[in-house]
Amino acid sequence: MENTVVANINKIIFTEIGDIKNIVPLAVKELERTNTCIDHPCTTCAAKNMERTFLHYINSYIQENPDLKNISRKKIFEEALCKMDMEQLKKINKKVIGGFYGGQIPFWVKVIRNLSRNDKTNPRWLIFLQHYSFLDFDLNFKRIYKYWINNCLNEIELLDFMIYYDRFVPKDKKEYLVNKAKNMLKNNYNQSLVETLAWRSGVI
Repeated sequence: MENTVVANINKIIFTEIGDIKNIVPLAVKELERTNTCIDHPCTTCAAKNMERTFLHYINSYIQENPDLKNISRKKIFEEALCKMDMEQLKKINKKVIGGFYGGQIPFWVKVIRNLSRNDKTNPRWLIFLQHYSFLDFDLNFKRIYKYWINNCLNEIELLDFMIYYDRFVPKDKKEYLVNKAKNMLKNNYNQSLVETLAWRSGVI
């Protein structure tokens, strides 16, 4: 048996990481299961607990793959985000308050959004919070978004995420993503994506 990874993440605690695509859903599920703070910044834990959880799974993945011991955790972290298993993430159906206006968003969305604050290209009102970070490296979310745009546009929830949080979407791709979303909605209705497009167009 290659590993003990089981498909139903809501019922099974994974005993091995297996493929790199499992790192993000495993970490997010652990954060949800343990009610760990996912705010960034946080005046209590300063995002350390959230980031420490991800590093735990990254370190476990390296231990399972000794040939990666000389590869930086930054590179593995970014690749894990690029290739995260959306099917597993979507099974984590908890919702939380998402931002300043009190709206509810999926738990996994808030986690990934807050991880993006470790990208040093964020505006200064977010960058000044970096000294709260537990990570000793920056995450390159422009690279991550580029991978998603080139390889993951069949994932309607991820497309929704990129259109709403479009800071890392290249200017020449923003309209392309909106048009892609409109075409997908013809055959795959998604209420969140409908609301995102309406918000982006100024309808709401």
